[in-house]
Amino acid sequence: MNLQRVRRESEEAVLQLIVREQKARASAEIANRVKDDFLAMLSHELRTPLNAIFGWTHLLKRGKLSEADRARGIDIIQRNAEAQRAIIDELLDISRIVTGKLQLDPKPIELVGVIQAAIDAVRPAADAKDIQIVTTLDPGVGLVMGEAVRLQQIVWNLLSNAVKFTPADGRIEVELKTAGLNVEIVVRDSGEGIVPEFLPYIFERFRQADTSAKRTHGGLGLGLSIVSSLVAMHSGDIRAESDGKGKGATFIVTLPLLTGLLRPTEPVAMGHWQPNGSIAELNPDVLSGLKVLTVDDQQDTRELIMLALGRYGAEVRSSDSASMALKMIEDWKPDVVVSDIGLPEMDGYDFMRRLRELEGDGERIPAIAVTGYAGALDESKALNAGYALHLSKPIELNELAKAIARVSRRV
Repeated sequence: MNLQRVRRESEEAVLQLIVREQKARASAEIANRVKDDFLAMLSHELRTPLNAIFGWTHLLKRGKLSEADRARGIDIIQRNAEAQRAIIDELLDISRIVTGKLQLDPKPIELVGVIQAAIDAVRPAADAKDIQIVTTLDPGVGLVMGEAVRLQQIVWNLLSNAVKFTPADGRIEVELKTAGLNVEIVVRDSGEGIVPEFLPYIFERFRQADTSAKRTHGGLGLGLSIVSSLVAMHSGDIRAESDGKGKGATFIVTLPLLTGLLRPTEPVAMGHWQPNGSIAELNPDVLSGLKVLTVDDQQDTRELIMLALGRYGAEVRSSDSASMALKMIEDWKPDVVVSDIGLPEMDGYDFMRRLRELEGDGERIPAIAVTGYAGALDESKALNAGYALHLSKPIELNELAKAIARVSRRV
């Protein structure tokens, strides 16, 4: 009897082991499939705008376009370059979230202004599809503790998602209301909806309902995952609701209200986060008479920066290596240094440390790192090496001019 029981228990243990192994294999296969789908989508999303950029660049170089077509080509190149930058920004945000490098600077925030700023950012896209955005924002909603820039990013992502999946002449509703000790931001659309099978996975990283080559909407499937992580960092919660395909979708963000606090006497700044936007133009003479040295091993980048800063009145010289730059600094004494990090022989970190050693206790030349190394750790390394600012490529040229003006105390 005991022998039979031992045999039965052994058989059950083996069966359980087989089931666990099958589940693990199935999970690994799903993970591999998701990874492969993501890499395929990433390739597609990067190559598609590149195709437009290369094509229109070729046409512009031939010089046989009408003035209207030239202007249209330039707009298309800019729009597709911004699309690529958005992809890179999403990947960087995910990297910072996964590694715990994304940090918030929370302050008491009024959400009405945050939501209005996000709506203003998506309105051109909504207007292009004749989508109506209807708002019901309770001005009496209290304060939340958070970072305005990231809260705006949350709302913008939800709104841009709604615009993407809502057909022309559709409707998007945005509501802000109090719900007990919390505040709720509701984004409701009349779009394609979400099939019940996909709802449990809507906030998972890299997951999309349609990953086939026939899908009608672009994107990497990162936006809602980023939103979910940012909401969690604000001690909040997010959920999605939909009655199914073709019946629209609703996203509800719940954030805890602050209690016992008066409204701020001054509005909290919205910060600099913008979805593919550009900052306002500067005074054309803001860098007049300023000596700027740019260090980059890519000739195209050096020529671009020299031309752009020259239009703001700066006197610009360039170097393709750190060693040459150190000699030029000794002879020419620039007011500001703009340097890449990825340089041959001596990289941008060693270059700046060497410059600071040579300066000793004397006056320091303000320096800005402009680099493709765009992670939080890269920024920390640049600042620790002696740079005053870290800017990631690609960068708006007027943003660079503004940064130079700031470190040189022109603004």
